[in-house]
Amino acid sequence: MKTLLRILLGLLALLVIIVIIGLFLPSKIHVERSLLINVPRKVLFDQVNNLRNWEKWSPWHRIDTAMEITYEGNIGGTGASYSWKSDNKNVGYGKLTILASYPPDSILTEMDFMEQGTATAIYKFQKTDSGTLVIWKYETDMGKNPFTKYFGLMTVKFVGRDFEQGLKNLDSIAEKLPPYVADVVKLNSFNYVSIRQDCSMENISPIMAKSYDKLMNYIQAAGATMAGAPFAIYHKISDNGIIDLEMGIPVNSVLSSKSNILSGTYPETKDAMLEYYGFYDSIGAAHGYVQDWIMRMGLTLNGAPMEQYVTDPSAEPDTAKWLTRIYYPVK
Repeated sequence: MKTLLRILLGLLALLVIIVIIGLFLPSKIHVERSLLINVPRKVLFDQVNNLRNWEKWSPWHRIDTAMEITYEGNIGGTGASYSWKSDNKNVGYGKLTILASYPPDSILTEMDFMEQGTATAIYKFQKTDSGTLVIWKYETDMGKNPFTKYFGLMTVKFVGRDFEQGLKNLDSIAEKLPPYVADVVKLNSFNYVSIRQDCSMENISPIMAKSYDKLMNYIQAAGATMAGAPFAIYHKISDNGIIDLEMGIPVNSVLSSKSNILSGTYPETKDAMLEYYGFYDSIGAAHGYVQDWIMRMGLTLNGAPMEQYVTDPSAEPDTAKWLTRIYYPVK
């Protein structure tokens, strides 16, 4: 009997020690892992900012590929969220929401584990000479209960392990990704003058040069000013390669049409937009990427694509720095 009593007293003393130690354990949990990935940060940012990309690299998605996922709100960015439900005890169920998105620097998310509480995760993308340093942080408060604080110590270990695996997954897919990032934007209405004509692919460059020169002369003669980068709208491409092409320049006022020079107001549109850097003869791959992205995002084309030539080739000799914005109206 005395032996049993000693055992019970020993267990009680051990429990008291555990509780006392638990009281002094930190209630706030912080986990941080990082990895240098040799990919432009805007590409990596897009992989995290677009929640539908998470199935490619998230460590939890790979634990249970059959988990039930329900997306809500935007495709990505602030306000986008998804709920998950899994029979795997290591995944469980909950909801993740992007609280704030600051392209291409950082993303703040909240994970709601329902009765188990909430946590925040921060993703930072730091540009370096060797690529992008991706920093993944996790923070939560375990409260004052000493036993949940002990659980917090386990959380640091397991979450840290998952973060390391997730960053490795991100690295493994990143090098295979195209160097493009598409997004949905609003293109504001603007006034313009333009020239519209049919041309073949081989004759685009000389026709554009001649048309923009003619439009600039018309704008100056009318006492107006250029109000944006030159653009081209590809209305239609026939089976024999003939393009119905409209070349225009935004202006600061409404001008009248004259001869083959058209005048109009481009309406406000919702567009899938991509920024392409490089010489124009390689832009076809960028168009293909946007078209595929539109389909993957469940969007529908709602007009002819537009190219906006932001960089003046005569002022920038390095073709790798030539910026062209590609717009596809969508709904």
